[in-house]
Amino acid sequence: MEHTINEQEREQISEAIKAFERKSSAEIVTVIAKRSDDYLFIPILWAALGALAVPAVTMALGVALPLIQLYGLQLLIFLLLVLIGRFERLTMALIPRSVKRRRAAGAARSHFMALQLHTTKKRAGVMLFVSEAEHYVEIITDIEVANKIPDSEWEAIVQRFIANVKAGDTTEGYLEAIGRSGELLTPHFPYDPKETDELPNHLIVL
Repeated sequence: MEHTINEQEREQISEAIKAFERKSSAEIVTVIAKRSDDYLFIPILWAALGALAVPAVTMALGVALPLIQLYGLQLLIFLLLVLIGRFERLTMALIPRSVKRRRAAGAARSHFMALQLHTTKKRAGVMLFVSEAEHYVEIITDIEVANKIPDSEWEAIVQRFIANVKAGDTTEGYLEAIGRSGELLTPHFPYDPKETDELPNHLIVL
């Protein structure tokens, strides 16, 4: 799966972040992942279930196979289903929504820590995280932002962002989210010329 954002669009996102940070001492970091997990266990699970169902199917069809042939058929079915399950669209369709959300949410938090958004001087970092395959969007804020702006204020931004991602317009989703985030952050974290830019302004592609 290829990212939907090209170099020109990445530059647009970077410029939007720079424009925001000329007005606010808070910092926005944008991150995009193709997907949050390889979900290898999903095709293996379905393949195992398919292979285990072979004896029941042969019995229902009235086909009596020698044990070695039955075993061979089960092994063949298992391998075929594993290979078929490696097609990403099919794999993602087979994964329960709750599993996809849990994996994507875990990835978002891991990247928040890995990028050290929790170590800025003012503790005013905001991460806009997208995992494309899951159509997952999350906005994670550091402690000072969370203290001043409740989660409910971010929810409308997230929902609009998700709609853009599902429509295949991830770039517009980022640009709208950056703009709206700026409206929330600037009154609480006005620009301070003494502050240094501590976090990257470019789109981080995983």
